[in-house]
Amino acid sequence: MAKKLNKAQLQEKAAGYNIEVPEGATNAQIEALIAAYEEKNPHSAATEDDNDTAADAKASASKEEKPAAPAKKAKQLVAKVNGVEYTFKPNTPAKLRVNGVVRTQEEIINDEDVFTALVVGGSYFVTKKK
Repeated sequence: MAKKLNKAQLQEKAAGYNIEVPEGATNAQIEALIAAYEEKNPHSAATEDDNDTAADAKASASKEEKPAAPAKKAKQLVAKVNGVEYTFKPNTPAKLRVNGVVRTQEEIINDEDVFTALVVGGSYFVTKKK
């Protein structure tokens, strides 16, 4: 039973498969890219489904054991480029592929050259800090 994923979840799944998603791609286009990848790599789709099932079982067990804790606000990472502070948008996936390498947001922020490339390149996921 497949769940309907939102755009951020689709982008994260695509990044996990190292699929390049064009900027401005629709959910249907991202789903098509993922489906094509999973068709070529059937073991990846089975592994994903197995992980979802295990995660669902663990989540339901956790809900029975203790009440849900309030969601923690994610730490906002900030970096300066040419004296201007930039940060990631809230809908940015936890990991992004930059120059062919999958990195966490923190790794990207800490690598001045990579983050500068995202800013100068006009990455959708980077915005000026307000």
